[in-house]
Amino acid sequence: MAIDNFEKCIVDVRNKIDDIINEAKSICTEPQGNKRRRRNNSSHDNRVAALEVCDNIISIQGHLVAASLFFPEHFGEYCGKFPDNKLETTCLVYPEL
Repeated sequence: MAIDNFEKCIVDVRNKIDDIINEAKSICTEPQGNKRRRRNNSSHDNRVAALEVCDNIISIQGHLVAASLFFPEHFGEYCGKFPDNKLETTCLVYPEL
């Protein structure tokens, strides 16, 4: 499934985040001049922000699965067999259901 492949790619990026940050530092330099420097621009802050972005993207995967249950074009398939795996994923994302 494309969603699973996308999630795997994001997990791979998350696992390599330190290498990605180091590579970005080696090719990007801030121009010197009269520009004010941003506050809180430490490597630690950038790493935390990058990990948070990856985590947020990964968490969306469950929402996409839940939304797919409501696509009208799939309703005919549900008569034969309801996608229990999608329902289980939805229940994990929305435990209050």
